[in-house]
Amino acid sequence: MLNGLLARISFNEKHREMLYKTISDYVSSGLSVSQYIYKSRKRYEKDKDVLVVVYNDIYSRMSSGSSLSEAFKGFVPRDELAIITSVDKASDKAVASIFENLYLLVEKKRKISGSIMNFDLGQSALLFVITPLVLWQMAMLVQNQIQPIRNMLSLNRLPSVMQWVYNDYIPFVIDGFYLIWIVIVAILVGLYYAVLYLPNSSFRRGLDKSPICIPFYVYATFKSFIFLVTAGVYNRSGFDVSTYVKDMARDAAPYEKSIYSKIIKRLDSGSYTAGEALSIGWLPKEIEYRLEDYAMSNEFGFVIAKITDQMIGSICDRLAAIMKIVRWVSVMLFLGSFGLIVGLLYSLSSAIG
Repeated sequence: MLNGLLARISFNEKHREMLYKTISDYVSSGLSVSQYIYKSRKRYEKDKDVLVVVYNDIYSRMSSGSSLSEAFKGFVPRDELAIITSVDKASDKAVASIFENLYLLVEKKRKISGSIMNFDLGQSALLFVITPLVLWQMAMLVQNQIQPIRNMLSLNRLPSVMQWVYNDYIPFVIDGFYLIWIVIVAILVGLYYAVLYLPNSSFRRGLDKSPICIPFYVYATFKSFIFLVTAGVYNRSGFDVSTYVKDMARDAAPYEKSIYSKIIKRLDSGSYTAGEALSIGWLPKEIEYRLEDYAMSNEFGFVIAKITDQMIGSICDRLAAIMKIVRWVSVMLFLGSFGLIVGLLYSLSSAIG
């Protein structure tokens, strides 16, 4: 079980990027995907690499007659799986091209996710969670140190802020530790579910477009851009954008499902080109304008590739700037919380001295 977990962790974006590129080159040389999976399985088995668990499973499914998409299901994200599904319907000559497109997709995903995770969003969340615990321990230490000499201290000589820290702040940290921790965790969990499940509406679109509403803004910008990149890859692989959107809508979270449903409705109506159908206010405005400009192009997939290549730098810079704000806010809150207690210790030492 542990090996399985480690194998899935190791089968990450970086590994899949290399995998798709290698398969593309391998197939271009006249060999099959199953041959490459078999060789990789043997190689990882020989090296005692945990990735052998993933490759064993994929190869076993392929050997039993499963399609390539069924073999990869559960190991890759839904957007990548949708592209792999197109391999099931493609000619042998197109397979190498599709995997090359998959490689380019993951390359862009890594680039844009790197702008979000560069300072490690998880560390900030962890910082908010562990801060109350460390604060509680520090407050207990300070209280235990001060209590024996309490009668020697003249708190009235301390600045009013430091009096507040001693009389109110430290007791609150000590007595309300669990409450503080529960509130912080509840806020983080609440934001997670709000981002995924708050339905598409004028209110939600306002949150998605406002950089102040950081979780919603980052999620919408990231998801919409990756969706566009993947739709372009799917179209360049020779398949209709409508099919891709329907595949993505099938198991999507409620918020994304409502977005995809709106796009599907526009595509099925026959009144919109693919570019116009995608322009529903979800994507950044400058991208939607370009989609409308190229809406009548016969090479829509290549047009999307061109647009995303041109825009990915500015999107990454925008997200990185937002994440920088999150980092500094979390650090300042962390330091400010401890600064009050450290300031009290300094004031007390000065008063005693």
